[in-house]
Amino acid sequence: MEFAPAPPLETPASWQWPARVDGLDAQRIADVGLILTLERAPPAVWQAFQTKSLQRLLAFVVQASPAWRDRLRRNGPVSRQTQLPILERAEFRRLVESHGALPLPAAHGDALPHSTSGSTGMPVRFFVSQHSLRVVRNHFHAGHPRHGRDLMRTRAALGSRTDPHPGLEHVFARGNPWLGESHLYTRRNTDFSMAEHAQWLARLAPAWLAVNPTVLSGMLEAYEAGDATPPSGLEQVITFGGTIEARLRQRTRQVLGASIRDRYSCEEIGPVAWQCPNDRGDDPPYHVAVTNTIVETVDDAGQALPQGETGRVLVTGLHHWASPAIRYDLGDVAALHPRCPACGAGLPTLTQLLGRRRGLLRTPSGRGLFVRLTASDWLDVAPVREFRLVQQAHDRIRVELVLAMPLSDAMREAVAAMLSQRISPEFSWEIVALERIAWPPGEKRQDIVCEFG
Repeated sequence: MEFAPAPPLETPASWQWPARVDGLDAQRIADVGLILTLERAPPAVWQAFQTKSLQRLLAFVVQASPAWRDRLRRNGPVSRQTQLPILERAEFRRLVESHGALPLPAAHGDALPHSTSGSTGMPVRFFVSQHSLRVVRNHFHAGHPRHGRDLMRTRAALGSRTDPHPGLEHVFARGNPWLGESHLYTRRNTDFSMAEHAQWLARLAPAWLAVNPTVLSGMLEAYEAGDATPPSGLEQVITFGGTIEARLRQRTRQVLGASIRDRYSCEEIGPVAWQCPNDRGDDPPYHVAVTNTIVETVDDAGQALPQGETGRVLVTGLHHWASPAIRYDLGDVAALHPRCPACGAGLPTLTQLLGRRRGLLRTPSGRGLFVRLTASDWLDVAPVREFRLVQQAHDRIRVELVLAMPLSDAMREAVAAMLSQRISPEFSWEIVALERIAWPPGEKRQDIVCEFG
């Protein structure tokens, strides 16, 4: 297995500054600066930004699509946000399937197909604009100065969307000296065992690591079992796509000497909230990404909750016009506060955040296996509305499906072939069509369940 070190960055002499600055780099610098400026401004400033952004979004939707307009007016005139109907995931999916992308203004660019990660057990396809992709990407980049990272140091990421790299331990995304970024070493997390990931990280010894919490937990198990020596110099672990429990934060500090910096996001709108950069405890609050979304918490009847009371999380994506997610029910549970109880920042803040929980499957050899199945994986082979994988033995997994039509033999074979290819041919698949999946009450749906050790 070849280690493949990245080449040196460009030298400052080749930058041609100030004669020439790349437009995308300049746009990112401007976006990040404005995002941080609005976050640090008095509440009246970012509230005015949210109000104006929401008004533009609603005016566009009403004009662009009769179906979406009728939905918004279900509870009366489109005047106050809290009067707008709550958008459930199933209705969002139906609207997109029936009507496609909304016709975008030229400034938003093209509408591009996108999909959820499937981590809720309910895959959804929808559309995003080139404009919204830029805004989301630069929101994530704003997380680096927010948490004080020196990106010229070695960086690493484990992800399911990394292109396959057979024969190589990793590939790298080229660093950008204009933005003060070194190369980013990336590795496909589904192509290696947890022990192999742990050994790779020890060899690379980065300052920052981005990783799904399920994979992080599996790597910590490998270090704790003595399968690898923990790396030196790791300072922060950037997590996404799963619930962070206090025990995981403690283990990360104990084993790796690093702190977790979590972000709360969804595919439909991008960033929702960021872990408070000033809180290093086991249950930190999360600052709402006020320049990207409006967040509400409501009870089971859809009524707004008092501050600090736990309820359903609704989000409105301010920049997502191709498939509008307005008062969209994420299925998560949290409490909302008008300002941060830890650092005092004047931003709405989430606590008691119960999001997605994902488990590792266990192969017949006993190693932990991280699984990521996207909406496209399912919908390309069958009209899947909901799914759950339940591992009942080392070599047997029960596949529970809710479908839009009866399960045919051809669909069953296609699902089994997809799972064997995307997960492992070591398993046998018991594929069962159900009218409904018996999800446990209270917490976020767990789409992958391992019923033994």
